[in-house]
Amino acid sequence: MAWAGAPIAVRNTQRTVRVCEKTLKFQVNLLRKFLGVEDYALGLWLATNQEIKELNLQYRGKSKVTDVLSFPLNKVRPGELPPRDFGMGFLPKVRSEDTPPVPHPELGDVVLGMPYIKRYCVKNEVLMEQHTPLLIAHGLCHLLGYDHETDEEHMVMQAKEDEVLVNFWVELALHAERMKLAPEESVCFPDELPAKQAELEACFEQGEVDIQLLEELEAVEREQKKQRKHSTKPSKGRAVSS
Repeated sequence: MAWAGAPIAVRNTQRTVRVCEKTLKFQVNLLRKFLGVEDYALGLWLATNQEIKELNLQYRGKSKVTDVLSFPLNKVRPGELPPRDFGMGFLPKVRSEDTPPVPHPELGDVVLGMPYIKRYCVKNEVLMEQHTPLLIAHGLCHLLGYDHETDEEHMVMQAKEDEVLVNFWVELALHAERMKLAPEESVCFPDELPAKQAELEACFEQGEVDIQLLEELEAVEREQKKQRKHSTKPSKGRAVSS
C-alpha cells in the first residue's frame, strides 16, 4: 500500500489494541491530503490510558483519561496553513530529541488514548475502524487552528471535519477497489476484521452502500486521468518544456 507525503512518526507504547502501522499511516495521510497539509510532517502517539492522562493533566490541567490530544507546533487561525518552518515537533516523547530534523514543515503531534478509545467503541457498539479516523481528523483540525470552545467555533470545526471525512471514506473505498485489496490489507485494527466483514456484508444487503456512486466516481477519475495524460503529450512540431 503505497502513499506519498511528508513523514508520519508513529510511537506505539500501548499493547491493548493491535495496530497495522502501514495502513494507519496510509489513512492518516489521506486525512492530511483532504486538509491540504499532505506535505507537513506529523507525530502520532498511540498512548496508554496513564500516559494520555498525565499529558492531559500537564497541558490542560485535567486529571482524567481522554481519547485524543493535539499539540500544534504553531498557533494559526482556523484553516490557515502553519509556517513552512523546518524542524522537530515540540512533543519530544513522540519524536526523540536525537532524531534528526526532517526536511518538511511541521504540523505538530496528535496523541490517541487507544485503550480508552477501544473501551468507548465496545460500549457503544462501533468499530474502531470507523471511530478512530474521526478522532484523528478532529486532532488534525486542532493542529490547524480549529476549536470548539464556543457554539460558533464548534459549528465551523464540525463542518470541516465532515467535509474531510466524506472525502476520506469515498477515497478509501475507491482505493481498496482499485488496488483489489484483501480485507486484511485495508484495516488498521486486525482484531476487528471479522466484525468489519460482517458489517460490510450487512450494509450491502440493506442497500446502504451506494455502489453506483462509487462506480460513477471511479469512472470520473479514469476520465480525468485520460485527459491529464492527453494534455501532457507534445504536439507534433512543437517543443514542450518540462
